[in-house]
Amino acid sequence: MGQVWVAGEVLIDLIPEGVNRKLIVGGGPANTAKALAKLGIDTQFIDGISSDQYGQMAKDELVTAGVKLDYVKYSDK
Repeated sequence: MGQVWVAGEVLIDLIPEGVNRKLIVGGGPANTAKALAKLGIDTQFIDGISSDQYGQMAKDELVTAGVKLDYVKYSDK
C-alpha cells in the first residue's frame, strides 16, 4: 500500500474537569491520521501547526502516533 495524506485541522479541545480544563488534542483529520498511523499505514498530515505550547502538544501527539509531518507549515498563528 502507498502513502495516505490527510489534510485538515488539528486543534486542542478544552474539556471541563472540575474547576480546571483538560487539554485534549483533537480534530477529525488529526484523529484520522493518528488512527491510520497506529494501524501501520504510512500517513502524512497536512495542515498548519502553531509554534505555541498547544501546537507543540499537537505535534508531539501526532509524532508519537507515527504520523509524518513533512508537509506541515509551522507558524505563530
